[in-house]
Amino acid sequence: MDGKIYERFADALLELEPDLQMSKDEIITVIKFHGLEHFCQKLSNGAKEFVEVIEIIKRLESQGDEHE
Repeated sequence: MDGKIYERFADALLELEPDLQMSKDEIITVIKFHGLEHFCQKLSNGAKEFVEVIEIIKRLESQGDEHE
């Protein structure tokens, strides 16, 4: 994923789950350096809408493929 997709993902996630205990920068950092799987594991401990988060990831990944 490129930088803009990370930002769009973080923005969408925070809009979906405003009480998430992570900032936009923290979300981007975790995904960039540890990957989506680690990020999803981290979310499973605190996010209420885990399935919706996975759907956002899938949509953003498919949009990234269209732009390459």
